[in-house]
Amino acid sequence: MLMAQRPAFLSVMCILLTLIGVLMLIVGVMLAALGGTGALSWIEDYIGTVLVGTFLFAFGIALIVVGLLALLTVYLLWNGNAAGWYLVVVLLAINAISGLFMLPAGVISLLITVLLIIYFFRPNVREFFDV
Repeated sequence: MLMAQRPAFLSVMCILLTLIGVLMLIVGVMLAALGGTGALSWIEDYIGTVLVGTFLFAFGIALIVVGLLALLTVYLLWNGNAAGWYLVVVLLAINAISGLFMLPAGVISLLITVLLIIYFFRPNVREFFDV
């Protein structure tokens, strides 16, 4: 079967998400390395706790995991895999629901999320993902 042409805005989204994913990986590795080496012992002495390094290490690992998930999502979206469409729609729905709890401060975020949900339900986008 002939695959539909990738929508242009989807290509832009994939490129931006790739940059974000790579940036998350870089920052995650830096934070994990910084938190795991004890290089911040002077801050721990000043604050009086040893949790600073542990927190940075854990946050760095979390950023690495999220960055890898972002790159996996890009791969699925770029190749028109239906799993990528479902993944993004579920994540956008979760983001929209959580955005409702942040009103009125989260109005812009909620608006962008709703527009992205509408975009992913457009016929040409659904046809590209074969859903």
